[in-house]
Amino acid sequence: MSIKYKSNLCGGIFSVALSILLFFLIPRQIGVDPASTSTTGVDSRTVPYAMAVLILVCGVVLILQSVVLKRDTVKELVLAKEWLALVYIICLIVFAMLYKVSFILSTGFLGIITLVLLKCKKPLYYVIEIAVVVALYFIFTELLGVRLPALLL
Repeated sequence: MSIKYKSNLCGGIFSVALSILLFFLIPRQIGVDPASTSTTGVDSRTVPYAMAVLILVCGVVLILQSVVLKRDTVKELVLAKEWLALVYIICLIVFAMLYKVSFILSTGFLGIITLVLLKCKKPLYYVIEIAVVVALYFIFTELLGVRLPALLL
């Protein structure tokens, strides 16, 4: 099965929808310090709002190119070839759920699954991945003082 779509039109619609979502999320996620706003007129929301406007403008330009100027390419998405991406998305969701339990388990899981999906056959790579995860855990917790979820250690 395959899906045909116009790249500029779909990209433009996605960009417009993303910018609208950002306009709703920015006030909820980014606070404002009244002292900084009164002197300069620039606050902590200025750059995120500017980026949301830029995304909106680029999305509108893509939609206009597709609809008015008819500059668009039709691309085909073959779902049989994209199963690996779907499996990896599921692995990222599992990683996010495991992260609440343990940094080492979640990061190790994602690294090993990535190597498996890339069909890596060298056992040394798996050992290196686990060693790097454990080393990162100790660097963050012991040297940098970052609190990470830890089930095992």
